[in-house]
Amino acid sequence: MAEKEIAYEILQEFKAQFENNPFDFLYEADIQGILFCKLWEKFQSNLIRINGGYHKNEGHYGDGRNYIETNPVKTEYPSGIKFDIAVINKDCRIEYDKVIKKDPYILNDTFWNQPLKLAVEIKYSQLCEGINESGFKSDLEKLYNYYDFIRKNRPGEEFYGIALLFIQPYNYLENIKEAMKGEIIEGMAEIKQGIQGYIIAPEKSFTLKLEGKVCEL
Repeated sequence: MAEKEIAYEILQEFKAQFENNPFDFLYEADIQGILFCKLWEKFQSNLIRINGGYHKNEGHYGDGRNYIETNPVKTEYPSGIKFDIAVINKDCRIEYDKVIKKDPYILNDTFWNQPLKLAVEIKYSQLCEGINESGFKSDLEKLYNYYDFIRKNRPGEEFYGIALLFIQPYNYLENIKEAMKGEIIEGMAEIKQGIQGYIIAPEKSFTLKLEGKVCEL
């Protein structure tokens, strides 16, 4: 099963949990942690190998190896961008020995800065906070900027950016429609190449219409 299909399956499963009782999740970090764990468990049997180089003579990798094996699912990744949840692109790994030729001042391995196949940003509108549409749109822009970088610098690579806005209060349905200026459709559309935005609220969820704005569908 491809990364986007695994992510969609997990989002659908979690959406049902959240819609049933949003007060199981009091903080944004609760949502991030649970989604991370679900994704991490799905990918634990598909570890990826990344070659090191900076510490290759120091035994840091163990057993005389020049590589690490790691689950591709990370939080606050990659370094310098820090998406809430990210999945490393197993087909487009960057190795230290190749990078060091371009920049001899790199002071660590490239484990923390690998290309991504999928990234998730999360915002949570809790009780009495109103709809956090500005934060949601900021997340969409952050994802789009990464996607645009890939299209310009590594054409042909797949990337799926997912912005999630969770709504805790039950009586915010009309507020959602007003905040998004009607640019939403009910339900969670499938994940496609580019950027997608989902709004998950008590008893109902929506997909943000993004055609011609910040994504290519």
